Amino acid sequence: MTKQQLEKTKKAILDRIDTLDNFAILVSDPDADAIGSGLAMEEILEQKGKKVQLYSSFEIPEYSFLPRSEKFVIKNTADLDFGQFQCLIFLDSSDPTRTLDKIGEQNIRIPKDVFVINIDHHNTSTMFGHLNYVVPRSTSTGELLFDIFGEHIQLTPSIATNLLCAIIGDTNCFKYPTYNYSHTFEVASILIQNGARHDFIVRNSFYSNTKNVIDMNIEALKNISYNKVGDITFTATVVDLKKYGITTSSSRRSFYNYYEIVQSIEGIDFSVRINPLTQGFLKISFRGRTTVVNSIAEHFGGGGHKAAAGGIIKSTPEKFISDLKNYLENAQLEKL
Repeated sequence: MTKQQLEKTKKAILDRIDTLDNFAILVSDPDADAIGSGLAMEEILEQKGKKVQLYSSFEIPEYSFLPRSEKFVIKNTADLDFGQFQCLIFLDSSDPTRTLDKIGEQNIRIPKDVFVINIDHHNTSTMFGHLNYVVPRSTSTGELLFDIFGEHIQLTPSIATNLLCAIIGDTNCFKYPTYNYSHTFEVASILIQNGARHDFIVRNSFYSNTKNVIDMNIEALKNISYNKVGDITFTATVVDLKKYGITTSSSRRSFYNYYEIVQSIEGIDFSVRINPLTQGFLKISFRGRTTVVNSIAEHFGGGGHKAAAGGIIKSTPEKFISDLKNYLENAQLEKL
């Protein structure tokens, strides 16, 4: 979207919110960006005097440290009656099905007379909203919410904290190399000036682990295999989340220590993590070190960002690795 298109869409979103009264907010399978953005959006609407419900299909105990986290209603979005709302706001979701906590094919039923706003930063967005504010070059949906609403709300400490958590989570503490951080750092500075505590967010997001999480990271590191296809070298590991009582929704945060080590290995281009799920499905998660990985994820039916992507496929770990190697033999991969 051009700058002019974004400004037009931004105005249309603000105008639409002003004219409606009853909203539902839905977030993708939760990471810090989805959760922080959802909580900030809920308070923004409440501040404007709107009736609002905030939904997650996933349990989110690992984000209970965030202010107003009790506002989340945990209920699978496939079971919701959206006819009771005038407007649905989807956050950090390239497609509505990303809000579902289900494996396999399932759809969300949205009545034709319900208005849909889609705010996202994935380049795989299906642009499913009546209004789509989609900016792939942005670090996070949290940053986009600041760009849309920052001048039109009272930036409370809780909104500032939740937006900063969204940004920190999706940049891995500003470590991902794929963004121009000049605007992001300006936004982060304003959020900190308005009460967001960077140290509080980082400690609770990255440095609060149970023994089960540490044990899982140790197994993941022990299981690493090194693979080379032509000029591409990647690591792969397989670990069963269920063995450690880790939910799929919390796995991104739980593998922080693993990725910190794997991404520091000289000579690799990317890493892939494989988690067996139920019914023969796998959750696959890519992290790029020197190579863009969202195109790899898209080949397997997933998506994401240049440095971090993934998806859910029906396969076995062995077959997936074989299929990945076959794909890499002829793939033209972009460098980070």
